[in-house]
Amino acid sequence: MVIEWTAEELAYLDSHYADTSMADLAAHLTRHKRNAIYNKAHARNLSRAPDYMSKVRRKAALATIEANRSREDDAEDTSRYGEKHDNARVFRIEQRPPELDRRPLRPSGRAYPTGSSLLAGE
Repeated sequence: MVIEWTAEELAYLDSHYADTSMADLAAHLTRHKRNAIYNKAHARNLSRAPDYMSKVRRKAALATIEANRSREDDAEDTSRYGEKHDNARVFRIEQRPPELDRRPLRPSGRAYPTGSSLLAGE
């Protein structure tokens, strides 16, 4: 279903696309999805302002740096036995608690019919 653009919506898109985030555009142009807004801007040869794009890239770079710092902090926190991490206990493999050790395998006591491939090795 194609939703036609009104003259007011097109005027808003023309005047605000260069320096407004897609979230804000979508909040104002509620009848259209983000992809439709992007496609209409592309069809009308609209582009983002260079200073707006540098601000967006700087914000993304800072978010990446912060995410890497928090990952490094999490790696340090999980090195100790049973350190809490996001409300769950994280264990290194060589430091597993005794209750998580595998139980030794024992015979099941199940009777297998003769000719079974399970008994072929005997």
